[in-house]
Amino acid sequence: LAIMAAWLRALSCAILLFGILLGGAEAKRRRPESGILMASMQDSISLLTSMTTKMTIQLDEARTEIEQLKSELSASQSKMAQLADATSSLKNESKADIEELKNELAASLSKMVQLTDATSSLKNESKADIEELKNELLNSQSKMVQFKNESKELTSELKSHLSTTNGKVDSLEEKQVELESTTSSLKNEPASWPEGSYCFLSKGGSCPVGFARYIGHVKGIYTPANSGGYTQPITFGDSSIACRSSCSHGGASYNADLVITSCCK
Repeated sequence: LAIMAAWLRALSCAILLFGILLGGAEAKRRRPESGILMASMQDSISLLTSMTTKMTIQLDEARTEIEQLKSELSASQSKMAQLADATSSLKNESKADIEELKNELAASLSKMVQLTDATSSLKNESKADIEELKNELLNSQSKMVQFKNESKELTSELKSHLSTTNGKVDSLEEKQVELESTTSSLKNEPASWPEGSYCFLSKGGSCPVGFARYIGHVKGIYTPANSGGYTQPITFGDSSIACRSSCSHGGASYNADLVITSCCK
């Protein structure tokens, strides 16, 4: 822009000087060629004037753009200053965050050391537990082998007992069949009484064939009272024990009757 302005000023001076020289020459000499030259110079001056005007307009536009760029530069510088402040604040915050992270990292490392120690201790304990489990497993396997052997022996004994039991069951079943056959034959045979002389209490008002019916009684048996278990009325077949007149007779006297009915041969 500065070079363009200097160039315009030099051009203006050249045009002015050329006009002066041209006017002086025209005053000294009046020749036909001077008219042609004069017209050519005027055209050149008009062209230079038009170019000068355009360049002036462009120069003004350039100045306007320069002012706008200055304003934008100022705004950019303000933003840069704000950015610098923000960057400085961010640096401070970052430093604080870094310190905090360092502290957390140190704490984490301490915890990792503790965890490593705990893991090592756990490994040792686990090894001991594994060894103990191995020993228990070996003992269990030994007991299992012993149990299998004992189970085989017990199974063999049970099979032997089962065979014996099956034999006894078969024998019992055979005896049951014989007993059922005997019972069936006895049911089909007529009933018979054992030989000899004997009696039994009668029931039903009659005696079987071959037996005679006998009835005996004791009546008016004295008892001290009609309570306290002195007389217990009961009937068994055709025989009985009973009270006479509510077990009372003659005021303070109490009486009972005994009746026995039997079949004898």
